Amino acid sequence: MRLLIPFRFLISPLSIAAINLLILWPLVLSVVDLIESIRIHRDFNEAVDTVSTIAIVLIGWGVALEERNVLRGVFKMAGRPDERWQHGIDEACHRSGVGVLILGLFAEVCSELIHLPNRIIDTAGREYPLLAVGTVLLSLGGLILVRLIIQLIGSLGVRRDNPRISPEESH
Repeated sequence: MRLLIPFRFLISPLSIAAINLLILWPLVLSVVDLIESIRIHRDFNEAVDTVSTIAIVLIGWGVALEERNVLRGVFKMAGRPDERWQHGIDEACHRSGVGVLILGLFAEVCSELIHLPNRIIDTAGREYPLLAVGTVLLSLGGLILVRLIIQLIGSLGVRRDNPRISPEESH
C-alpha cells in the first residue's frame, strides 16, 4: 500500500479538475470535428471511431470519479478532520461520474449500432442521425465535466474544518 502514497494527489479536487480539463480538450475538438463530419457527410467510419474513442474515455473516467470515496480509503485518506468536506467532494464526483459513465455508454451504443451488419440492425442511411445523437451525448458529458470543475474549484474556498459546511452547501 505504501507504493500508492505518491498517487494521493490524483484524488484532490484540483487534480480532478485538471484531469477534467485534459479530457475536455480532445472531447471539444472531437465534437467540433464530428459536427463538421455530420454536416458535410464526410465518411462516417472515422466519425464512428471518434465517438467510440471519446465515449470510452468518458466511461473510464466516469467509473474513476464515481469511486473517489473508495480511492480515498485505499490511499488511507478517510476519517480525517475534513471528512465532511471530503464527503461533499465524493458526492459531487459520484454524481458526475455516474452521469458521464451513462452518457459515454449510450454514445458508445450509438457508434456500435452503426458497426453492426445491416442484416442484424439495418442502420443504412441512419448513420449520421446516430452519430448526431452520439455527439450530443458526448457534449452533455462535457458539460457535466465543466460543472464538476466549477464545483471543485468552488469547494476550495470552503473552510474544511467547519463541520456545518460541506462543498454541496457552498454552491
